Amino acid sequence: MVEPITMAMAGMAALGLISDFLGGKKASSAAKRAAKKEAVAEGEVTEERIRQLEIEERALKGQTIATAAGSGVITDVGSPLQILAEQAKEFAFERQITARVGATKAAAALQRGRDVGNAVKYQSYSNLARGASNIFTILSQSGQSSTGNSGGGKYDNWKYGGSARG
Repeated sequence: MVEPITMAMAGMAALGLISDFLGGKKASSAAKRAAKKEAVAEGEVTEERIRQLEIEERALKGQTIATAAGSGVITDVGSPLQILAEQAKEFAFERQITARVGATKAAAALQRGRDVGNAVKYQSYSNLARGASNIFTILSQSGQSSTGNSGGGKYDNWKYGGSARG
């Protein structure tokens, strides 16, 4: 029969296991939620940066036309149009790079969230297995008598450095 103190110890260990496991699941979910929020924020920052690039592009286009027109150059043919076309091409390239970098950062945030969530989840599985093993150990040791003598074995009274014959 299992002693009451042993049952209490096993029960406390089981409650601890359940608590740890549920905490691990919550932490895993929280890490994934935080990663999603970070990815959304990164997307918003990227969109704002692209919007700012468009504003800069329009401002530079206006400055280029005003500068050329102010110096007497006809702005709708030749060299000023080439400058404007080159500016538009460079801004388009910069917007494209900004969008790619933003998407990469958002994807990295999501991956970090999955990695952290999985690490926490697997750690809770490991703790669950270790705790279950401890409970089985506690319960299996409770089957022995309080003297440590299992009864009737040749080496029951054996002491380290002594002999079995006493």
